[in-house]
Formats: sequence, C-alpha cells, structure tokens
Amino acid sequence: MRTLPLIFFVGTTALADDPLSAELAACETFCETIDQPVLGLRAAPFEGGVYRACVCAAQAGQDAPALKQPPAAPAAPKEAEPEAVEVIHPKVAPAPIDCDSPQVQACLTKAKRMANRTYVPIDGLPTLTPANGEFNVTIVEISDYECPFCRRVQATLEQIRTQQGGDIRFVFVNNPLAFHKRAEPAARAVLAAQRQGGFWVFHKELMKKPGDLSDRRLEALALETGLDLKRFRADLADPALAQEVARQKELARSRGARGTPGFFINGRRLRGAQPIGQFLRLIEAARADAKRLRQRGLTDSQAIYRQLTQGKPHEPAQMN
Repeated sequence: MRTLPLIFFVGTTALADDPLSAELAACETFCETIDQPVLGLRAAPFEGGVYRACVCAAQAGQDAPALKQPPAAPAAPKEAEPEAVEVIHPKVAPAPIDCDSPQVQACLTKAKRMANRTYVPIDGLPTLTPANGEFNVTIVEISDYECPFCRRVQATLEQIRTQQGGDIRFVFVNNPLAFHKRAEPAARAVLAAQRQGGFWVFHKELMKKPGDLSDRRLEALALETGLDLKRFRADLADPALAQEVARQKELARSRGARGTPGFFINGRRLRGAQPIGQFLRLIEAARADAKRLRQRGLTDSQAIYRQLTQGKPHEPAQMN
C-alpha cells in the first residue's frame, strides 16, 4: 500500500477572506524541498475538529515531517476508521478538497488581487508622510509639470490629503514626457527644491500656475518659496539631478506608466485625472487590506506596503 505524505497544519487562525494562504505557501515550500510537486490541501478530521493537511506527490519510502504538533485535546471515545481510507496517522483521514468552498475561493481571489498589484520602490523619492510616521495607504503619483491633466488632478489630491490623509503616504515620481520640452527642466527644479527641504511647497506652486516654465520663472518661484537662490542655481546645474530625473522616468516606465498622470494606490493602478470617487474606492480597499495585516500583528507601515504590493518583508525607506 502506498500512502501520500501529509503535513499537518493545526492550531492556526486565519482571517475570513484569506484562510489558506499561509498554509498553501508553506506546503509549496516543503514539497519543493523534497523535489515533489504540490497537490494541494486536504481537510482532515482530528480529535473532533477539522485541520488542513498538505499533500505532495507520492514518493517511495519518505514521510513528510509534521510542521506543527497537534494540540492537546480532552480524551474522547475512539471512533472506528473507515476501512477504505489510507492514512499515515491513526486519527487523521484525508478528505477531498472542496474547490467551490468559500475558503478555497478566497485564496484564489487573493492570488488574482496580488497579480494586479505593482510594487514601486520609494527610495529617494519625494514623500509626504503623516506626522506620526504611520500609514496604511501609499499613493504614488507619476506626473509631468507640463501636462494639463496632471495640474487638473491636483485639486482632487488636495481634497484627499485634507479629508483622508491621516493614514496616507504620498509619493511623487517625475515622468517628463518627450514632447513637453520644459517638463524636464521643471522636474530638475523640484528636485533642486527637494535638496533644501522645499519640494512639496515648490511642487504645489508650480502646479498652480500653468504655462511659463522658463528658467526665469523657476528661479522666481524658488525665491517665492523661500529657497536659497544661489544654491538652487548650483543644484539645478548638477548633472546628478538630470540623472535622478532619468532614473525616475525609467522607474515609471518599468511599471508600465508611460502616460501622465498615473497612480499606484498600494500597488493598484489608476490611470488619468479620475474623479475623486475612483480614488476613494481604491483607497478604502487599500486601507482595509492594511488594517487586516495590522490585526495579524504586522505594525511596521513600510513592511505593510511591501507585503501588500510584493509580498516581501520590510525594506528601509527614505522619508523626504
């Protein structure tokens, strides 16, 4: 008689909308270590309860070790096992997977959600973070200062900051389009302002007044926003700023954001100057996902962002 190796997953409590993801991941990892394809999870009765078991493809003469020991349970009368069921534990009988069950469907839904998310690293990018340093939602804006739609959406973003911004981190990525001749100098100007800690003020004023993006206008704006003009001019001429603009532009394009404006809300894409309702729909969904992770004990905001967008652990981020 050949039996299938089983791993018991017991005593774990998962959220209603994501009950099996950790077990599935651990099961797949184990099966890979013994060079066997994963078959899936099976429901298995144990001591009056139901636990899940990981099933790899059969291999001769090798049993899978238990990842977690079964919990202690009060003594109960032993029940006779079905004669036709093969088991490797006297109290566990495999049962077929119900592919239509809410639990399995929740896992499939999560996989689809994650497939539609994009991780955008925020290292070195201008960021606006809540005063307490904690956030549930990251909105990455990809924009061009000569783009009229980018200017139009600023009122929507300001409304979000005012009404919803208590747990939202805002991140800006320059993506000056080739046919906007003054967009690249304007991008360098806001990065020069960033070096003096004045990015967001300069950015806001630059978006307010369309049209003139000449060097003279940019210098006048530097004075209006309280920047050191001599340093501003020196930074504006620094080749490193042109390289940084090129890096941000490539970052945007590597994430599929070739036009402007574009947004990623906890990794979910939103194209164009959309009505505020479209933003709020994605913000509420992103906030709910983050709060579920916090309920599980993950409290680091950047780690939550990484988990929701890429499923990876914490990566330090620069705040500007």
